[in-house]
Amino acid sequence: MFKPVLSALAVAAMATGLASCDKMGLGQQPAAAPAATPSGPSAASASSGAAPSMAPSMEASRAYQTVVIPGSSSASVGVFRINVSTGQVSFGWGSATSMTPIADLALPAGQYRLVGWSQPAGADGSVSWGMVRMDAMSGRVWTLNGAVPYNWIEMAASK
Repeated sequence: MFKPVLSALAVAAMATGLASCDKMGLGQQPAAAPAATPSGPSAASASSGAAPSMAPSMEASRAYQTVVIPGSSSASVGVFRINVSTGQVSFGWGSATSMTPIADLALPAGQYRLVGWSQPAGADGSVSWGMVRMDAMSGRVWTLNGAVPYNWIEMAASK
C-alpha cells in the first residue's frame, strides 16, 4: 500500500533545488530511468533506503523524463513519465504494460521537470511518496494529489 504524503517544506525544497540546478547550468534534461520489469521492483529499488531515480543527461534533446518511486516487499514500484515540452504526465504501477495519463488542464509549451521523493518502507511495507512538476520557463509549480484518480494542484505564488 502506498501512502502519498506531501509536506510544504519538502515541496519548497524540491522547487528550490530545481531552480538552483537551472541557475548552476545543471538543469539538463534527465535521462529516462529504467522502467519496472513485469516481475516487480528490483532488489535495489525495494531496499528500505532507496530513493526515486532521476539521472541527469547531457543531451538537451530528450523529449521525456522518468521518475521511479521504489516499491517494497508489499508495494509495487511506480513509474511516472513527463513530456518535458507539454508537461503531460503518465504513470504505471507494478507490472503494468501501459501508462495512464493524468488528466490535466491545457498547459503552455515549456520546459517541464518532474521530481519525486519517497520515504523508506514502513514496517507494514507501505511507502510514503510525493511528486512535484515545475515549468522552468514560467516557474509554475504543481503537486500531485495523493489519490487515484490523480490530479495536479498548482501552488500559488506568495503575495
